[in-house]
Amino acid sequence: MAGWGWMCLRAYLWLFLLVMVFFAVPLAGGRGRRPGREGSRMARRQAPTAQPLLITGDTPPFSPGPDNVTGPPTRTGFTFASTASNKVKYRVVLVENKPFIIKTRSENNKTVYDGFCMDILKGLAEELRFDYTLYEVPDGNFGLLTRNGSWDGMIREVIDGRADFTLGPLTISSQREAAVDFTKPYMDYGNGLVMKKPAAERPNLFAFLLPFQIRVWMSIIAALFAVGFLLWATSRIRYTLGVGDLENDNDNNFTLKNSLWFSYWSIVRKGGEPAPRAIHTRLLGGFWWLFSLIVMATYTANLTAFLTVKRLETPIRSLEDLVHQSTVEFGTVRGNFLYNFFREQKGSENVFDRIWYALETQPDMLVDNQTEGVERTRRGNYAYIGEYPALEYEVRHDEGCQLMMVGNPFMTRGYGIATKRGSSLSKTLSVGILRLQEKGKITQLREKWWNNRGCSLFGRPPKTGAEGLGLDTFFGVFVVLICGAVLACLVSVLEILYYKCCKRKTMMTGTTTELEKLMVDTEADKLARTTLKCLEEGSLQLVIRKAGDNHLVGNNVPISISRESLHKENDKID
Repeated sequence: MAGWGWMCLRAYLWLFLLVMVFFAVPLAGGRGRRPGREGSRMARRQAPTAQPLLITGDTPPFSPGPDNVTGPPTRTGFTFASTASNKVKYRVVLVENKPFIIKTRSENNKTVYDGFCMDILKGLAEELRFDYTLYEVPDGNFGLLTRNGSWDGMIREVIDGRADFTLGPLTISSQREAAVDFTKPYMDYGNGLVMKKPAAERPNLFAFLLPFQIRVWMSIIAALFAVGFLLWATSRIRYTLGVGDLENDNDNNFTLKNSLWFSYWSIVRKGGEPAPRAIHTRLLGGFWWLFSLIVMATYTANLTAFLTVKRLETPIRSLEDLVHQSTVEFGTVRGNFLYNFFREQKGSENVFDRIWYALETQPDMLVDNQTEGVERTRRGNYAYIGEYPALEYEVRHDEGCQLMMVGNPFMTRGYGIATKRGSSLSKTLSVGILRLQEKGKITQLREKWWNNRGCSLFGRPPKTGAEGLGLDTFFGVFVVLICGAVLACLVSVLEILYYKCCKRKTMMTGTTTELEKLMVDTEADKLARTTLKCLEEGSLQLVIRKAGDNHLVGNNVPISISRESLHKENDKID
């Protein structure tokens, strides 16, 4: 047993020595690393910076980046080339749709494309380092599943391989996702409603009457006359019967004219005469003042709101209002995503179902493209339902600012880029879109194409306090003032003519006229003034004696004064 133990120990020692000899050589030459691996890593350290990858084959390249390196000459399904001068070139199909794709002509009559999606494509080409060629889809459609189960538009171009990917506001949907692959959405959006702005209201001369309805104004006027008449009637009855304190109560002052005047100056909150003194006039006047205070406070508050807050009112503010009226027609593009969405809502008994019923029963309300829908809306009596970003652009850049958005966006969706089913290009472009979003470039592009300048989205912007109110607002008040001044002048002229003509003839006729009385009173006044003046100067003395007694009081000599002498003295004074 000792021999066997010694033999096993020797075997373990020899095995240990063999292992040490096997690992001693690489440890001496390169810190325990094998020469092959060291050479491979050294080669990677000396590799140049990343270059764009050129791939031949059916599958697009992976996204190049700072960590990508040139790989081996061949790879399954791919052929890589590390030359910087050669870039992969893609065919891109697009549909003109402002502001995503804007088609113009250059000076040399060449087609030039611009817009939001074109800027995104340029950013992707710079990030992913590829070139592209553009062409428009022949049928001008985005992609609709026809009744025979085939696709048209840009989706058809991608499925058949004539285009590598799409460009434009292509909505990501479940039907399209089953036929092609989509990238991450580069923009989220909703759908909206655009209408023509209602005609601006003409200046209302009687805008100050708007706070109350005509029935309220008539009731206030009736109350004014009723209170004045009641005040006159009660005061006249009390005065006739001698009721009350005749010295303090001024019932005799409340004539019909003064009573109506009291009612008027009370409601306009201005003082006047006569003031009520009797108990009944004070009670009636107090309640009338309370009534006037409430009426004027309410009128002032409503007048402030009417004059300072002006809005363009429209009877349609949402889709619900749209489907519950029959005056304004509405529609969308025939065969687009919204059209299919409304069709799929048939039988759901909601607002979208009612919209589809209207479109199905009146197909003439549908349009062929967005341009036609906007033009039809601009002509009036039509509301176009479309994608909110495109409608927002049309409203802000509308000549004459005739369009306006109505309601809030509904049914949020996303725009994406479609590629062939099973292609890795979708993932590559998604990475590029995420890079642009992280750098904030897509946000900058939105601000570029959907800026806040131009026309207002929801009608006329409200007036600011700096602008103030125009003359058209108060023109009616000036008209009332002018009418009152003219009426006062006319009454004054008629009164003068009446007293100069009619009243004077009346005074000149009759046995005892007012003119004669006036003349007698005037002569008596002059005679009295003359007598007093003579007494003060001492040129006239009075002799007082009893009737029938010729004895004089005092030593004065009686002086007889005739009427003629007094007239002479009066003439001297005059």
